[in-house]
Amino acid sequence: MGSPLHPVIEQDFAYQIAQSGLELNLKSRLLWRKKNIFINGEIYTVGPSASQLLEKLADQLALPMTEEFDEEVLTLLYEWYLAGYVDLLPSGSGKF
Repeated sequence: MGSPLHPVIEQDFAYQIAQSGLELNLKSRLLWRKKNIFINGEIYTVGPSASQLLEKLADQLALPMTEEFDEEVLTLLYEWYLAGYVDLLPSGSGKF
């Protein structure tokens, strides 16, 4: 698992997930328990709205483009994107 070869800047990242969604990298493990999110050996404590979306990502392995992401979620997902934990879905992938 590695960072993307040509990572997008954070503003473009937010736009791209709004347009096509994102998925958990196949090599990543994401678990949750209440407000604690565990990914690849790291633990994060998040607020209620972030917890709800990240639980959905853990359960479904992807988030559709229709989801609205608050600042907490966007910041965390971008950090995970740079670490290679999540991947942007290509436009028109038909995943959702």
